[in-house]
Amino acid sequence: MADFAAVLERLESDLRSEQVRYLPQPASPRRDDRDAETAELVGRVWRRVHMALLRLPRDVAAEWRTASAAKASLAGLPVPDEDVADPDVIVPGLPDGLCPVERLPLDFADLPAAAGEVDPKFHECLGLPAAGIAHLPPGDPRPAWAVRAAQAERLAALDPELHVALLHDHQPGSLAEQEHRDKYERRLASLLRTAGQSLDETMAWTRENRLGAAHNLDMVLGGLVHRRPAAAESWWYQWRTRVSQILIPLAEDANYEVISRPLEDLRRDFAAEYTIEETVKGVAGSSEPEVQWVVWTALRRKKGANYGPNKHKGRVVVRPAEPTRR
Repeated sequence: MADFAAVLERLESDLRSEQVRYLPQPASPRRDDRDAETAELVGRVWRRVHMALLRLPRDVAAEWRTASAAKASLAGLPVPDEDVADPDVIVPGLPDGLCPVERLPLDFADLPAAAGEVDPKFHECLGLPAAGIAHLPPGDPRPAWAVRAAQAERLAALDPELHVALLHDHQPGSLAEQEHRDKYERRLASLLRTAGQSLDETMAWTRENRLGAAHNLDMVLGGLVHRRPAAAESWWYQWRTRVSQILIPLAEDANYEVISRPLEDLRRDFAAEYTIEETVKGVAGSSEPEVQWVVWTALRRKKGANYGPNKHKGRVVVRPAEPTRR
């Protein structure tokens, strides 16, 4: 077991050394690692490696995932082939209780049924009974909100490198500590309640205000980000895109549209036109992309919908401007 722990720590170091485009440099040994029992350390590093793989391009992540499973098998800890191949599995399980399998699907064959199975606290936040969320009309965003909110909380618990901004003019703060995750969960619950209330037929919310409540929720629900943002072809960007797509029917109803463009196509002029001035500071360097991540989905009014300014701009992570040379 001690030998396998050392193998995993080398694997994590090699991963970060090789994938410097998407992952920060190897850190010094963590205090909680030094204090952990060997079995606990194995589970912790295994989980950390696989959460890091979610930030890489899919083909690169698949290679490292296969390699990590092979190393586990050589240590007498076989990883089920179906877990390695299953796209819904973000962390394959290790035997003997060393690390449980973590499943977090991007897509669902039956989204309302999946929403009915999440923690009832999410139904309560949305003002619905557990049985009611599975019987909403097609296009209702509440099942998707419930599922993605449950996933967001789980991701925050699994990934010690996640950050989030709880207010639009704050820079993202770390979620590594439990007290910060608790604060995130409280803010998420509050925004879920407001978004749920906006869809209550007994409440006189305008279409634009309903969109505003949903858009504010998107900022916190989908605003999870890493200091060095993930790849445009990563699992993480697929997840972020699916959170953005929840806004589509509400945007359509309010004569807005969700701006859907590949991350690599976004430029600084996009940020200037469709996002708020309070950008998130990204990774510096002339080789880095100008726009590195979307922390708040950008909306715009539909053509011909001339009803005033855009009230639902997004927020992006941008490369810091190069210092002016004199």
